[in-house]
This record gives sequence, C-alpha cells and structure tokens, in this order.
Amino acid sequence: MTNLQIALLSISIAAIAILIILLIYIIFLVRRANIVFKKVDYLIEDITYKAESLNVAVDAINKIANYTLTLDSLTKKGFSSITKYFTTNKNFFYSVADKLKTKATTKDKTKEETKKGKK
Repeated sequence: MTNLQIALLSISIAAIAILIILLIYIIFLVRRANIVFKKVDYLIEDITYKAESLNVAVDAINKIANYTLTLDSLTKKGFSSITKYFTTNKNFFYSVADKLKTKATTKDKTKEETKKGKK
C-alpha cells in the first residue's frame, strides 16, 4: 500500500465515523423533538379542556347578569322593559318551552307504559 492509499483509507474511516456519530445525533434529536411535540400536544389538550370548563362558568355568569339586568330594568322602567326583554330573547324562551314540552310528553309516555305493564 502506498501512502496515498493509506491516507485515503484513513480519511474514509474518519468520514464513516463522523457519519455514524452524525446519524446517532440525528436519532437523539428526532427523539427529543418527538417528546417536545407530545408535551405540546398534552398542553394544548389541557388548555382546551380547561377552556371548555370555563365556557360553562362564563355562560352561567352571563345568564345571571342578564337576569339581574332585567330585574333592575323592571324596577326602573316598568313593564315595557320586560316585553322588550322577551321579544329580544324569544328564541331562548321558545327553546325552554320546547324542552319542557318534550320532558312532559316523555313522562306521560313512561307513565302510560308502566300502567300497561301493570295490567
């Protein structure tokens, strides 16, 4: 072997060693990135869950505030404020009435079925 061949062989061995070290480093880097992505996903999921639970509380506070404002305006302005409140929120009152109606019909149906079952 000549000196040139030995030099080329040593350079190629060094290049292969650097390539192996680089591949190991890339594997560790990908694993770390995967862990970070999982943690970010868990964080986003946790924030979403907390936001959903906060939405319920905010909706309840909003409804209570609306009722308080309605009672306040009733005491100050009289009957016209109540009619205005009902006309602006008629969809809400219709939906409440529909829910009550469906509950009443399901209760009636279950009572009839239990009476038929006893006979």
